[in-house]
Amino acid sequence: MKKESKHFQVAVLGGGVTGSAIFHVLSKYTNINSIALIEKCDHLGQINSKENNNSQTLHFGDIEANYSFEKAKSTKAASEMVVNYLKKLGDEGKKMYTIAPKLLLAVGEKEINIFNERFKTFKEIFPDFKKLYREDIALIEPEIVNGRKADEQIVAGYSENGYTVDFGKLAESFVEEAKKDTGKDLQVSLNTKVEKIIKQEKGFLIITDKEEIVADIIVVAMCSHSLMFAKSLGYGKEFSILPVGGNFYTSERKVLNCKVYTMQNDKMPFAGVHGDPNI
Repeated sequence: MKKESKHFQVAVLGGGVTGSAIFHVLSKYTNINSIALIEKCDHLGQINSKENNNSQTLHFGDIEANYSFEKAKSTKAASEMVVNYLKKLGDEGKKMYTIAPKLLLAVGEKEINIFNERFKTFKEIFPDFKKLYREDIALIEPEIVNGRKADEQIVAGYSENGYTVDFGKLAESFVEEAKKDTGKDLQVSLNTKVEKIIKQEKGFLIITDKEEIVADIIVVAMCSHSLMFAKSLGYGKEFSILPVGGNFYTSERKVLNCKVYTMQNDKMPFAGVHGDPNI
């Protein structure tokens, strides 16, 4: 006899920092009483959220020169929520992040003109973001100035509060905190692979390699696989994925003191060339 599928109001598919954050928010700050989280790995945050698969930067929009004013404003608000969460955890939160300064470098007349316009506009969102000239840059990041031609123009934006976050540990923390004293039906299924999602008259049937789950609402937070499942349900057929590769370059000696970002094309949705002191 086939076992009856367990029913949840919401099922979150994918246990990275995005899926776990959604699981946390729904359990803590809504009247939703039953939530499932399904993750294919045996631990949370093991793919894009894992510490060696990303630069661990908590983005605010001050040094990300490809962000629009509106995007920077919303990104800052979201990132401040993460900071508040980490600080609320006290010593446990301190294990998940470090604070380091960050710098946005503009080189040459064209980039500096763009930087100056951006600096004036974004000052409304980032009042503590400072403008530095060559002499100050040399004090903070000597390697940027050393060997550079004396007549090459450079300026930079500088902030002392850059957060480096272990998003894998943050994902685990979100779920741990969600499960504390909620009085709700919360299920976390690790090492469980979603094989198929079937839209039913009411809700969705989620078929995994371990069990079947029925949910009124599903949230698919599975990186590039999200689009695959969306298309299987008839959504997002006009979209496609363009794979983009990147590289990490490491040094045997300490080169940078800050996260150093360069001016970027505002049409580029991802980070261009930049340096991280923690890599």
